[in-house]
Amino acid sequence: MSAEQTAPAPQTSFGPFAFGGQADPYPLYTAMRSGKRELRLGPFEVFLLSRYDDVLSAFKRPEIFSSAAFRESRPEFLAMRGATPAQIEQFKEVMLTAVPTVLNSDPPEHGRYRGILNRGFTPREIGRIESRIREIAKSLVDDLLASEGPVDLVSRLTVPLPVTVIAELLGVDRAHHADFKRWSDAFVNQMGRAGQAIEATLRVMGEFNDYFASAIERRRREPKDDLISQLVHAETSEGRLSPRELLAFTRLLLVAGNETTTNLVGNAVIALLNHPDQLARLRAEPGLVPDAVEEALRYDPPVQGLPRSVAKDVEVGGEKIPAGARAMLMIGSANRDPERWRDPDRFDVERDTTGHLGFGFGIHFCLGSHLARLESRVALEAIVTRLHDLELAGEIERNPNPILRGPSRLPVTFARG
Repeated sequence: MSAEQTAPAPQTSFGPFAFGGQADPYPLYTAMRSGKRELRLGPFEVFLLSRYDDVLSAFKRPEIFSSAAFRESRPEFLAMRGATPAQIEQFKEVMLTAVPTVLNSDPPEHGRYRGILNRGFTPREIGRIESRIREIAKSLVDDLLASEGPVDLVSRLTVPLPVTVIAELLGVDRAHHADFKRWSDAFVNQMGRAGQAIEATLRVMGEFNDYFASAIERRRREPKDDLISQLVHAETSEGRLSPRELLAFTRLLLVAGNETTTNLVGNAVIALLNHPDQLARLRAEPGLVPDAVEEALRYDPPVQGLPRSVAKDVEVGGEKIPAGARAMLMIGSANRDPERWRDPDRFDVERDTTGHLGFGFGIHFCLGSHLARLESRVALEAIVTRLHDLELAGEIERNPNPILRGPSRLPVTFARG
């Protein structure tokens, strides 16, 4: 059985938050790279930057391709899906859409936010918790081997590993780890919802706000050795983070701290199942696992694209993009551009992946890349060395967010004993 569903025919339009090709978007990307860049998405003019050189150039010019689109896009697209004005106003308040973070800000404020967060994500700081990450992974795989029949690798390994790690880093009570993932799912899946589904999302995210507002206040009174305490007491030349900024940052860490690794490992396993020669290569030489992680970031990145606002008129690849337009930096497409990569649709664990954009580029290069890489290496090492005769055991299900790409269900069988 193939480790991926049959790819749909390329579609005629693509919207940042409205796309039905989760099973395999890459044929569509191929068409995009040689076709028209511009499309209409409701009232918005959107330009799709799908070629490697164009996406890289946009990353290098944040003064033109502004990250403020993150703050603007969510309420706008909810309106397109039929949300009422009252729902949109409530959404803005609960989801903190106007609050800047490292993800949705431009220089100079971006530098302030990144400086605060960077202290907890240096290679040295992440290296300190490697033994704990390996301990968690070993326990999860031990449980897999002790179980019977097919297992869902997502719910049993690729979700609980990063969720446990980031929850412990933040200082979340163990009793709330399941809530942690539920909150993250509500945030990730928000853009595909309207009507009553929006109300449900807002209720769940209200729980998140209540929990972390209380946690932030407790850390203000009694600091601990965790990331929340670091954020609460971080001082810069411009002062500390405000209460709403602190909430927005904990939410960003919640999502980025687990979704990236969950999707990266899941996509890597699917790629290996679809390329059994590469899986065999890793089994024979587990030392190639770090290279396999980088190839997974190139081949099927967990973040497929990033929205940008165009701040001034610009020319990209000979085509003019007007100020005020929206752009999507299509990372998934850029990483498969045959002008940059030889045989790009092949997964090759020994490929030179230098220059891939799986974690972005420049000032918005993923702050948690060291943690995601470490967790993914540990997980893949355990999978290829301990789960022998790994095979797909059912249909893969994809999460509904077309930007954060990964499986929500990955049933597999493997040899025990």
